[in-house]
Amino acid sequence: MGPGNSGEHVIKRDDNEHNPHFTVRGIGLCASCVHSSAIHNKEGNTFWLCKMSEKDVRYPKYPRLPVLNCAGFERRSDIP
Repeated sequence: MGPGNSGEHVIKRDDNEHNPHFTVRGIGLCASCVHSSAIHNKEGNTFWLCKMSEKDVRYPKYPRLPVLNCAGFERRSDIP
């Protein structure tokens, strides 16, 4: 079952591309974490990949959003 089918928060690309307030509220910590990547599919949905999942099974590959607490969170240097 993929992240879109498991009740996880799926964001349309148009909803968050230019609206940082929506991104932070809808995505949570993943939006500003060095360990996350936004994955866009051809339908225009965005999923958030947690790269910590590659090293540690305690982290889900596609976490349920919004992520409000995370032990692995590290803020990206390009975000104040």
